[in-house]
Amino acid sequence: TGGTVDDDNGTDLTGVSALGILAGGTVDLDTTIDSVAVVNSGTGGVNIADTANGLNIITITTSVGDITGVNATGGSVFLNAAGSNANADLDISSDVINSSGQITLNAGESILLSANVTAFGSNGITFNAGQSTSTGAFTMSGAASITGENGTIDINSDTDATITEIDTVNGRVDITATNGNITVNAAAGGIVATGTSDFTLVAGADVDLNDALTTVNADVSITGTDVDLTSINAGTGDVTFTPATVGTAVNLGAATGSFDLTAAELGNVTAATVNIGRSDGTGDVNADTLDLSGETYD
Repeated sequence: TGGTVDDDNGTDLTGVSALGILAGGTVDLDTTIDSVAVVNSGTGGVNIADTANGLNIITITTSVGDITGVNATGGSVFLNAAGSNANADLDISSDVINSSGQITLNAGESILLSANVTAFGSNGITFNAGQSTSTGAFTMSGAASITGENGTIDINSDTDATITEIDTVNGRVDITATNGNITVNAAAGGIVATGTSDFTLVAGADVDLNDALTTVNADVSITGTDVDLTSINAGTGDVTFTPATVGTAVNLGAATGSFDLTAAELGNVTAATVNIGRSDGTGDVNADTLDLSGETYD
C-alpha cells in the first residue's frame, strides 16, 4: 500500500506463518502470526503487537518515522532502521518488550531511545548504531531504561553513547563507543546489577559516570582517554581503569593530565582490587597528594 496499514482489532491470521507489509505511511498491526516483515518508507511509525502467541521474528525497516511500540511474548525481536537509507535513525518512543526472546536493535545511523526496552529470562538486548556509517550515536533520554534479567546487554556505537538507566539481574553489561564518549547521566538511575556478571565500558574518548555504577561482587572494566566517576561499587569484584592508548600518562591524586583519577574518585570505589593502567603502557604514572590508607581494596 502507498498509505497506512491499520489493524488494531487483532485480525486472526491462523495458518499464516509469515506476513510482509510494504507501506508508505503508518503501520499499526495486532497479529497472531509468527513472523512479520515490515518496510515503511512513509512518515508514520510502526507498531507491532502480539500479546497472545508471541512473535518468532519481527523485522522492521523504517527509513523515516519511529518504531512506536513492540510487544512480543515469545521468540526474538529484530528491528532494523538501516533499510535503503544508510543514514536512517532508529527512534524508539514507545516500549519494546519481549518476555522470552532476544531483542536486537540496529540503525544505519543513530539510535534514539526515549522509552523502555525490556527482555526477560536468559535473553539479551543488543543495540548497534552506525551500521551503515561511521558516525552513529546511541542516546537515551528522559526516563528511558533498559532492563534485562540474565542475558547480556550490549550497546555499540561509533561516536557517543549516552545512558540514563540500565538494570540487570545477572546479565553482563557491555558498552562500546568506538570514537566517542560514554556518559551516564546524573540522577537518571545509573547502571545497576543485582547479580555477579561483569561490566565492560570501552570508549575512544572520555567515560563520564555522573551516576552510580553498582554490581554485586562482579568485575568492572573501564577504558577511555579519561574517566570521571561518581561512585563504583563492585563489592568483592575487581575494578580496572585502562587508558585508551598505550602512551597515555596516568595521573593520580592531585596530579593532572589526560587520564586522571582523583583521591576523591578513588575513595568512592568499592572493590577487592583496583587496577590502574595497562600492561603495554608506555606513559608515565604520576601521583601527587594521594592517600588511600583508609581504603580496603588492594
